[in-house]
Amino acid sequence: MVQSGRDAVAAAMYLKAMELHTEGTENWAEAAAGAFDTLKSPDCDEMPQPEWWNDEALKALSARVVALAPDEAVPCTMRACVLLGDVLAEAPQPWIAGPRAAAEIKEAAKWFRRAAMATHTPASKQRHEESASRCDEYADPLLAEEKAEAAKAPALTLLALALLRLAGLGAGLLLLLLLLLGEQLLGRRCRLGLGHLQGLRRLGLLAAAPAESALGADRSL
Repeated sequence: MVQSGRDAVAAAMYLKAMELHTEGTENWAEAAAGAFDTLKSPDCDEMPQPEWWNDEALKALSARVVALAPDEAVPCTMRACVLLGDVLAEAPQPWIAGPRAAAEIKEAAKWFRRAAMATHTPASKQRHEESASRCDEYADPLLAEEKAEAAKAPALTLLALALLRLAGLGAGLLLLLLLLLGEQLLGRRCRLGLGHLQGLRRLGLLAAAPAESALGADRSL
C-alpha cells in the first residue's frame, strides 16, 4: 500500500490498526510505527493528525514502540527520526520538533544502527548506517565538550571556596556569583548555589558574612 504511493490511505489503515490492536502489544507498536512513517509523507499534510502528533507525545510514543518491538526496522527508524528531530534534516519535520540534546542525537544513531540490522535490503541498510554515522559525527564533539566543561566546574568551585576563605566575602563571592550566572557569562553550568553557603559556613569552610555575624550577636542578646 505504501509502495503504491497512496500514503494517505495507508496512514488511515495504520491508524485503524492501532485502534483494533490491544494497546501495549507488539502488533499495536508496529501499527503505530507504520502510521508515523506514512504520516510524514506530504500526501498526508491535509489529513487530520492524531493526538500524539506533537514533539513530546512522539518522544513518549516512540519510546514505547521500540520497547515493544526493538528488533523491527520501522519501529527503530521511528525512534531514531523522532530523537533526531530537525537536526541534520534537509527539510523541517512535518511536526514541530523542538531542540535536541547531543545525547538524543547519539541515541538516534543507536536506533538507526538497530534499523540497519533489522532491514533486509542492502539499500536500506546502507541508508540507515549512513544516518547513524552522521548522527555520531554531529553528537560526539558536543558530548566531548560537555564532558570537558563538566570536569572544569568542580575546579572553579574549589577556587571560589579558596578565595572565600582567604578574602572573606570579597573576591570569592564575586567569583561565586559569576559561576551562578552559568552559561551566559562563563559558558558552563555551576555546581554550587548560594543556598549552600549556610551549610558551608556550618562546616567551617566559610566565615560568616559581617551582616550575619552582627545579626547573630543581636539574637544572642
